[in-house]
Formats: sequence, C-alpha cells, structure tokens
Amino acid sequence: MSHEDWSFLETGRSQKTFETLDELGTGGCGTVSKVRHKLDSRIYALKKVNFHIKFAPEEQKSILNHPAMKEIQAISKLSHKNIVGYKGCWVEAENPDLDRLERILKKIHKRRGVDE
Repeated sequence: MSHEDWSFLETGRSQKTFETLDELGTGGCGTVSKVRHKLDSRIYALKKVNFHIKFAPEEQKSILNHPAMKEIQAISKLSHKNIVGYKGCWVEAENPDLDRLERILKKIHKRRGVDE
C-alpha cells in the first residue's frame, strides 16, 4: 500500500451500520460494545480503538504500525471455539476535516488518473 492510498479510511460506518445496544467493557485499548447490525439484525461485539492520529498521507505508516493493527492481524488468523470470531475491521475518522479529506482524495485521484 503506497503512502498515497487512503482508500481504507471511512467516515460514519459504525453509526450507519450498527445500533449500539450496550457497553460490554472498556480498557486501555478501547471499548467493546454490544451492537445490532442494521441490515441482518444479528448481534455482534464491536471493539473501537482510538488511534489519536491526525489524518495526513505522510502519517499512514503510523496507522499501519499501530499496536491495534498488530492485534487485528493476529486475531484475524485465530480460529478457536473459545474465541469470538473475527468478522472484519476498518479505519474510521471520528471527526474528519471533510474539506481537507476532499482535497487529498482529489490529489490521489489526479495522480491515478481517475475521473471524478
């Protein structure tokens, strides 16, 4: 993944996709909530980890090397009856600077030759 590829960054996905039912626990790495998926109505445990990294293309490496990413990589490989199954992950901007995000995405598209 190049330092210019921010396609993994999402905004508002957790609020659009899930209804929070209860907080299951909190700790140094984040909060786990009991949520209901708005489309399939299934109940999931959703772990939110705050990265506290400002959005900047030159700092993508910081996100990819964050301890939470190492946890995600390890958990995604586990399969055991006593471990909650891994379903997926995403990076979400909590309070994005939408103007800055739009400018950066335009630069990325221009470099890739993508028409808007």
